[in-house]
Amino acid sequence: MTSEQAVRDALAHVSFQNWTFHVDHEEGTTFIRVRFLVDGAEQHGRKWFVSPDATPSDIVRTAFMAVMTAVEHEAREHFAYKGWAIFGPHYDVETLVACCHEGRVA
Repeated sequence: MTSEQAVRDALAHVSFQNWTFHVDHEEGTTFIRVRFLVDGAEQHGRKWFVSPDATPSDIVRTAFMAVMTAVEHEAREHFAYKGWAIFGPHYDVETLVACCHEGRVA
């Protein structure tokens, strides 16, 4: 079983810009989260599950996916077309479905 300390030990060797990696433990489940600053405000990524059988390689790969997903999230928030973040990550899926039904999305 992968301990919370084993996750912390693996993450101690991981770096990306000035971001930090945090280990959360809830109800017997271990998660990794990234934290970073954007315009002086702390941001955090989603929680990434760490399997109880995770190897150090699995943990490092999960940390990499946490970074990649957070970078993509930021890009989606700030990439604009005609002044609108058309690929924004916060659109409600039911709203997107409604756009499809109304023929506003091809």
